[in-house]
Amino acid sequence: METIARILAIEQEAAEIYDDAQHQAAHRVAEAEKTASVLLEATVTQSEREAENQVNAARAAAEAEYARVLAQAEAEAQAFELRASSNVETAVAFVLEQISRQ
Repeated sequence: METIARILAIEQEAAEIYDDAQHQAAHRVAEAEKTASVLLEATVTQSEREAENQVNAARAAAEAEYARVLAQAEAEAQAFELRASSNVETAVAFVLEQISRQ
C-alpha cells in the first residue's frame, strides 16, 4: 500500500511540475510577444522619424535649389533687360540723329 501511495504522490508531483512548466512557458511566450510588440513599435516609430527627417532634408534642399535657380533667372533677366534698354537707347539715339539730319 505504501508503494502505491508513493507512486501516486510521485505522479501528482510530476503533474504539478508539468502544469507549472506549461504556465511558465505560456508566461514566457506572452512576455516575448509583448517585448517583440514593443520593439516593433519602437522600430516603426524610429523609421517614421527617420523618413520624416529625410523628407524634410529633401524639401529643404529642393527649396534651396529653387531659390538659387530663381535668383539666377532673375539676375539673367535683369542683365537682358539692361542690354535691351541699352539697345533701345542706342536705337532711339540713332533715329533721333537721323531725324535731326533731315
